[in-house]
Amino acid sequence: MLFSRVASKTKALVKKIIKPDAFKTACVISAVLVMGNIAYNVSSVNSTIKENALAFLNQSNDLYLKQREETKRVLLPIVKNECPSLKNAMRKAVYHINSIDAIGLFNGDGVVYCESIRGKNNLNFYKLLNVNKLPEEGLSLGTPTYINIQSIFNYFNIKKDTYIGIVSPKHHLLDIFSKTLENQHIKYQLLLNGALLAKNTEQIDGVTLKAKDFPLTIKYEKQIQLYLEHIFHNLVLLIVLIVTTFIVTPFALKYFKVRVLQRDLKYAIENETIDVYFQAIVNSKTNSPIGCEALSRWKHSKLGYISPAIFIPIAEQFQLIDDLTALVLKKCIQMIESNPVFFANRYVSMNISRCSILVPEFISQLEHILELHPRTAKHLVLEITEEHKFNLEQVAELKKNLKRIELFGPSFSVDDFGTGYAGLDFLRNHKFRAIKIDRAFIHNLEENSDAISLLESIYDMAAHLDLKVIVEGVENKEQLDIVQSIGFKYIQGFYYHKPSNLEAFKTHYMLADF
Repeated sequence: MLFSRVASKTKALVKKIIKPDAFKTACVISAVLVMGNIAYNVSSVNSTIKENALAFLNQSNDLYLKQREETKRVLLPIVKNECPSLKNAMRKAVYHINSIDAIGLFNGDGVVYCESIRGKNNLNFYKLLNVNKLPEEGLSLGTPTYINIQSIFNYFNIKKDTYIGIVSPKHHLLDIFSKTLENQHIKYQLLLNGALLAKNTEQIDGVTLKAKDFPLTIKYEKQIQLYLEHIFHNLVLLIVLIVTTFIVTPFALKYFKVRVLQRDLKYAIENETIDVYFQAIVNSKTNSPIGCEALSRWKHSKLGYISPAIFIPIAEQFQLIDDLTALVLKKCIQMIESNPVFFANRYVSMNISRCSILVPEFISQLEHILELHPRTAKHLVLEITEEHKFNLEQVAELKKNLKRIELFGPSFSVDDFGTGYAGLDFLRNHKFRAIKIDRAFIHNLEENSDAISLLESIYDMAAHLDLKVIVEGVENKEQLDIVQSIGFKYIQGFYYHKPSNLEAFKTHYMLADF
């Protein structure tokens, strides 16, 4: 119960910290990691057990091949000698080869005629081999009478009617098994020529592997404990990976979303599928528009409308902002030139990135566009935010570029005044046409007396500097009454007009088609 409550609270906390889409993605990735860890461990266990089983068979195979090679090397040159000399050679071989306990020579009838141990007929191979007809070579399991220990008989033919028989206690084989497989948590059976050599279970239904050169077989079946051991062995790493996933996923998703949006935004700008919406700026005393602001809107083919608060920073980050600005500027010029009567005493404003104002290439591009439309340019107002403070070198460049552009007709205003860092210092460096008070000052204005005091101060300052002031974000009659009581008359906001596409704006103000 306690664990359940802790898990529930932890999950709720993680959801608060991580956004829902990132949380879901992290959960999916974590589930994949868990399943992948289980699959990897199952595969690893299967591979390890099989490798160890094959290693056991190969080492056993090599053991008995080596026995044959060594005894053949010793006995083959002297096999025609009398038994006493052969017996001495066999005893030396037994002494030097640790896995051999005894060696004997016998004929095709199974009659032992020379052996390394004392006495006579201690190695009755036919009885030990339990065969009616002796094959050329083989391995068999039996118990010699001289030691009464179950052993493995390794025998082979070295010439016509002459065989070498080697007695090897089975513990040599089991020693190899213990080094490779005994502690692997498996059920197993070892068989030699079908006879049971060792086991830890009566019944088994698993993998069967056989040695290359000898009738040695291992059957094994993996136990769940083995898988659990491997899984828990990697548990700390798995937990670290899952925690890392929950930390990294939000950043990774954001990165990939930004890269996808950057690619698609570039395509939209190049193909001029960025829409321009217009919002009227109204003289509240006459209720007639003095102009409008052009606002870029982007409808993604799959994601729908993307907020300018998202795609404008992306455009700035990936050097797309200049091309986007040029596209919006061209559409504003089309709007003005298609409706000369309406715009005879009105203007269209649009935002210019402060970053762009300092880029010589953008200034040249802007001058080229304005030069092609000399009569239209005077109806353009370019808005610059005062969000960053320029250094002295940048201020000098800013002033120079603003004056260059104004020679072609447009004027400049300060957008989002009061929300940045430059403030009055920004106004001091250039003669702007107007300032636009950010909507942040208007939000909940009815309940915020401090905001009213700030607006009154801004109004007095603008009057002193002979600046026109436009108040953004007015949404209801109460807000309108407050700003009018202070003295503001130029209003932009939902109360008068929401941003609308070109067709809706033309219909509302009965403008001509482009």
